[in-house]
Order: sequence, then C-alpha cells, then structure tokens
Amino acid sequence: MALPVGFRLPMVKLLISYRRSDTDAMAGRIRDNLAAHYGNDSVFIDVDNIPFGKDFREHIKEAFGDHDLMIAVVGQKWLGPRKGGRTRIQDEADPVRVEIEMALQRNMPMVPVLVNGARMPKPEDLPESLKAFSFRNAAEVDSGRDFRQHMDRLIRSINQIVGLNPRAPRKTGARAGKTRVGPWLVGAAVLAFIAIIGSFGLETLRNNAANTLPRANADTVVEFSTIPVGKDPVAARPYLHQYGISVTNLTPQDSEIVLVNNRGLYEGAGVMPTTSQIFLTQANTGNVPASYTLTFAKPVDHVSFTRPTLYADTKSGVTHPAWKATALGANNEELASQSETLLRTFATAPARTFTLESVTFQGIAAVRFDSDPRLNGKPFAAFSALLIERLTFGGGR
Repeated sequence: MALPVGFRLPMVKLLISYRRSDTDAMAGRIRDNLAAHYGNDSVFIDVDNIPFGKDFREHIKEAFGDHDLMIAVVGQKWLGPRKGGRTRIQDEADPVRVEIEMALQRNMPMVPVLVNGARMPKPEDLPESLKAFSFRNAAEVDSGRDFRQHMDRLIRSINQIVGLNPRAPRKTGARAGKTRVGPWLVGAAVLAFIAIIGSFGLETLRNNAANTLPRANADTVVEFSTIPVGKDPVAARPYLHQYGISVTNLTPQDSEIVLVNNRGLYEGAGVMPTTSQIFLTQANTGNVPASYTLTFAKPVDHVSFTRPTLYADTKSGVTHPAWKATALGANNEELASQSETLLRTFATAPARTFTLESVTFQGIAAVRFDSDPRLNGKPFAAFSALLIERLTFGGGR
C-alpha cells in the first residue's frame, strides 16, 4: 500500500504476538509488511526486540506501556498442543498466554489475525483469563495471492482503530513522472471543459453527474446529539427508523431500547462524552444478561459504533458491563463480532470505536448486541448494558 510522496503517518506502535512453533514464517511476513507501511520502529516482535537474558515478562510489561494495538497471529497450532492432551496455553508461564492476558487486562485494542486456515479458539479450550479472546473479531490473512489484499484490509482496520485517516494514495515513480502536465495544458483543459458545460447546459451536467458518479463517502452516521432528550430516557425506535433501522429480539421482553442523556446517568458521573451527550442503550433489563438486534433495511458492508470514555468518579472506580456485538447475515448466521470483558477501572478508559466488517461476499443484515453486567452471577456493573455514543454503517449491497 503506497503512501503519497511527502506524507508522514503519525507514529503508531504495534505489538505482534505469535507462537514460534505455529506461525514463525507468517508472523515475520506480516511484520515486514506492517513495518514497510508504518516504519521499523513502529512494530515490536519478540524475536527482534527482546534482549538475551532478560525476563520476557518484564520486557512485555515495558513494551505494553507505549504501544497502541496488538496483532495476535493465530495459526492451527496456536493453542500449543503437546503429548498428554494439555496445551501450552494452559500454562501460566506460557509467553503467548502472558501477552494476551496482559492485553485483555489493560483493555488494549487487539486484532486476532487468522493464518494458514486457522479458526478462533473456542472458549472451552482457553483458561478463564483468556476466554474473552475467543469472542474478538478476527481478520484473515492468506499466504497466497490474496496476501496483499488481506494486508491492505488489515492496515485499514488498524488505522480506523487507532484513529489514522491518511489521504488516498497516488501513483509515484517513473510512470508518474511521464504523465506530468504543464500549466498551459491544464489551463487549456479547463477552458475546454467550460465550453462543454456551456454547450450541453450546466444543469444537465449536474443531473447526469448526480446519477452516474459514485459518492466519495456513502457511510451513514447516526448522530444522537441533535435529538432532544432530557433527564428521562426517550424511546429510540422512532429515531432509528429514520435511518432504516428496526429493533427486534429484545431480551428480556420488557426491556426497552432508549436514548439517554448523560445527565440522567448519575448526573454525568462516570461517562465523558466525546461526540454526543446522548447515548443509545438498553434499559429495564433487571441487571440480568440482555440483548437486542438492530436490523438494517438493506444489507451493509460494515458497521461501526463508539463506546464513550469512562472515568472513575468515586473511590470504587467505574464499571461497565461485558458485551458482545455480532454481525449477522440474512439467514442469521454470524459473520463477525467485537466484544469487551466486564470493565472495572480506577483510571480512565478511553472511548473506543469498534468495527464489524463482513469478510464474505454476503452483507451484514443485522447486528445483535449482548450485555452482561454480572460478576460471579451477581449484578455488578453500574450500567446494565453497553452505551453507544455513535453508530455508523455503509457500503450497502
């Protein structure tokens, strides 16, 4: 993926986690591709960076301090099978386990990358501290002819997660040099274009352009900030309906999908809005596991949503429920997912934007949101369901 001449990406720090006996060659290839895009100093991989004789656990802790995102490369032997049935991932001292555990504990953005035909591990195959990893939305990177395309898609996802939006690439090099156009030729072309507009009619040209040219950005952003919501929640269905979104499959059945003002959530204590004081959430759940589905009028290619910043306003910190968002196809099959474990922090948990993207030729027909505020089977989180600050979807099929 070439970048424009003179363009500099902001420094991004990436960690690559992998098992050497599983994906050594592929992890190195992914590392080289990411380093070519972001720079050698932006990518940490243990083979190159851990000094001999140093405790890898301490080195990992140090690395986590200044890195933005983890790439977890998962192959068919990622669990670390051994004779006797017990896998390496079950060992507390397993380096791969230590890396994933630390990322989960710190709520570090993480992208599992499936290679060599691997699938995400099942929760029952993982120790308790890693079960949430199995619900992470994974990217696939093929080692064959689709490698470049898959890496480009992975890089776009990384940019979206860490907030980078580089300009579109343009051609550079010898070919670009041969197509340089002098100012006089540009001026002549402009005059000719004006003449064409005059002969055919400006209004006709505008109408044709509107019907034939693709839009630069076809995404639909569902902003809640303009909706008048006081301290009491209001029903979200009428506003979602304006965007062709319907609400179905509510559990518990008596719960509601509402828009709430931040003032109505403990008078703003615990939540720091970034784009809107109004949040979409599920209410009247009885503090039990709850879910609902947002169904689109037409299938879309991708769906993004933002969980607002959370901060500790009391000595007990701030808590947010465990949740999972699952993209569904037309036949209710699962296409992709994103999730977070039950969050309790005494610091600030930055806002995060999560993206669901269909990795098949099939579009996303709906998204199911599941929330669980419990800890050890008892109500725990201050908020009973996931808070959504902004919703974006696009690429309709």
